[in-house]
Amino acid sequence: MTPLLLDSNALLWAVLDSPRLGKAARKTMRERAGAIFFSHASIWELAIKSASGKLRLEEDFAEAAESAGFSLLPLTAQHCWQAAHLPRHHADPFDRLMVAQAEIEKLAFVTSDKILAIYGITVIDAGR
Repeated sequence: MTPLLLDSNALLWAVLDSPRLGKAARKTMRERAGAIFFSHASIWELAIKSASGKLRLEEDFAEAAESAGFSLLPLTAQHCWQAAHLPRHHADPFDRLMVAQAEIEKLAFVTSDKILAIYGITVIDAGR
């Protein structure tokens, strides 16, 4: 089975056990336990939202994600280069970084942003 990369929303919902994370996404994540990753890009994005007051998040969120069984996938220079050279189907820099990671590392991407499938990566609907 293909390992998973969680988008920021899916990571947040999974760590907080939010009902916004869909049943099908939860099932897929249970099936791939031990092969689920999250990105530095997600931590950066969520920290910005927390600092702006849009989200209440503890500073040790990355540790909570690891405690939930998810592994940190560091950003590499190759990921950054690939993100910068993706077609401009989507402008969000965090999503573009994670799409590049999913593409390079051959990971399925768990996200509520279904348009990202346009990049040719496998997208799993986080809300379903």
